[in-house]
Amino acid sequence: MRIKLMKINREHVIGVVCLAIGTTVLILTRSFPSGQGYVQLTGPAFFPNVLAFILLITGVIEIVVGVVQRATLPALSFTVVGEALRDRQVQSVLIALGLMLLYVVFMKTIGFFTASSIFLFGMMWRMGVKPVRNVIYTVVLLIVLYLVFARLFFVNLPSGLIG
Repeated sequence: MRIKLMKINREHVIGVVCLAIGTTVLILTRSFPSGQGYVQLTGPAFFPNVLAFILLITGVIEIVVGVVQRATLPALSFTVVGEALRDRQVQSVLIALGLMLLYVVFMKTIGFFTASSIFLFGMMWRMGVKPVRNVIYTVVLLIVLYLVFARLFFVNLPSGLIG
């Protein structure tokens, strides 16, 4: 009797990564404080939890797509991974993940405004936004993010170096 192993393809990997990140976010946000006053539902954990559920749903969909299309998708190998890493879109995703990781790690140390400025400017620079527009968009987004999170949701944003 021969056991037939299923080929692992990129859809499976993406699905598992989405499930892992979504689950990690849900576990980490359990320790977040609840909302204050009339914003009990939309405390600091609300937005990350919404994104985590979206990631969980996306992960399940990716795994199902990988199973359904396993005959047409190439099996995962070093050659397939090497070709993927040469693709500009894949590089952009990896750069975005790296910037997000650095953002999370350094946010408390350097503060919301500094970390967000670096993150937003870096992301828009990678997407090809011209420097002058990039600065304008970064400043506008920072103001909007501050007003939404600090004033609307009453989230204390880290001040870091400027605190």
